Amino acid sequence: MIRFALSLVLCSVALLLALSAEPIAQVLGTQASALILVLLTAAPLLLPRLMPVLRSAPLRASDARRVLHKCIALSMGCLAVLVYAALIGCLGFGTFSAFTSLAVMALPLAVVILPWYVHWTDQRLPDAEDDYLRLGQCLSGLRPWRWSEHSLLIRTWCVKVFFIPIMAGGLIEVSTALVEMSRQDKPGQLIELMFYYGLFADLLVGNIGYFFASKLLGNDIKSVDATWSGWLVCIICYVPLNGLLHLATAQRDHFIWSDWLTPDHWLYWPWAAVLATTWIVYWLSTTCFGIDFSNMTWRRLVDNGPYRYTKHPAFISKNLYWWMSTVPFFGVASGWDVCRNILGMSILSFAYYLRAKTEERHLMRFPEYAAYARRVDANGWFAWRRRTRN
Repeated sequence: MIRFALSLVLCSVALLLALSAEPIAQVLGTQASALILVLLTAAPLLLPRLMPVLRSAPLRASDARRVLHKCIALSMGCLAVLVYAALIGCLGFGTFSAFTSLAVMALPLAVVILPWYVHWTDQRLPDAEDDYLRLGQCLSGLRPWRWSEHSLLIRTWCVKVFFIPIMAGGLIEVSTALVEMSRQDKPGQLIELMFYYGLFADLLVGNIGYFFASKLLGNDIKSVDATWSGWLVCIICYVPLNGLLHLATAQRDHFIWSDWLTPDHWLYWPWAAVLATTWIVYWLSTTCFGIDFSNMTWRRLVDNGPYRYTKHPAFISKNLYWWMSTVPFFGVASGWDVCRNILGMSILSFAYYLRAKTEERHLMRFPEYAAYARRVDANGWFAWRRRTRN
């Protein structure tokens, strides 16, 4: 985890410094620089897992009919992502429109690469008779439909359809903003730059996890939450459904912590330090997954970094950041508004509490996670707090 996080920091910072140089900035432009930033930062993170696979010898000869059926199944999944993103983009969500624009430009390249990719992986997968083949045969009318055969792949692609446009579109927007800020020289923008850098790192790890899930890389999805409650409490926290959550959690004012505290106040710098710590913990929690990140799924046990001390460091740190940044008790006109603000933030935190519980319910099916959960409950941070109070 430390090596992964360090590589991410060094690569992206070095690239930002290079891309912000005036001659390069004038030649490339902002969008091209942002794309280079993403690609060249992701490459060193992926190469350690990719190189052994790229050097591997074929296990079998490829079968044209098998490749065709797999191409059909994979094409349907990719098409579903593009159609969903286009539909939601038409409703005015800019993140989806950014993804759709880039995906349409890359479509001719994808049409060429996809058959070659399926042919190449078909020769090297331990089991060529995989879920994609069975679904492709079903779509071609050569195999009867059985939900038990296709449920994992269908759920996996439902997760990808929902999250890939969010993650990829968000990464496009954030990387563009990072490049633009790196070319400016404004006093006091360091905090904002760090915030966007944290978002960039988080979204980059998420994109790698969704785009590069593969049995060849050892990060394939082995299980997806099959419950409606697990899906609902997760997707309501993301665009476009988070608008419903926002109706209940919207604050009665637009002030943040820096409107409440000024640099000459004794509490300003301690408050800023805690805020920065929560953001760093959240970022580290994401990088712990490496290339295995995705929502509502099980790939492997992650028990390093902040996960050594609590089962949900990302949820906890995000909620602490939101409470401390929003300061719901400041800038309101009445006691009722204070109560309304606190109630709204409480509803948001409760949504993440439900996410934590539904996530645990899903993952407790796996013996290694169940053992990890018992270990953290007995020796984690909250257990230590209970012991110190007693």
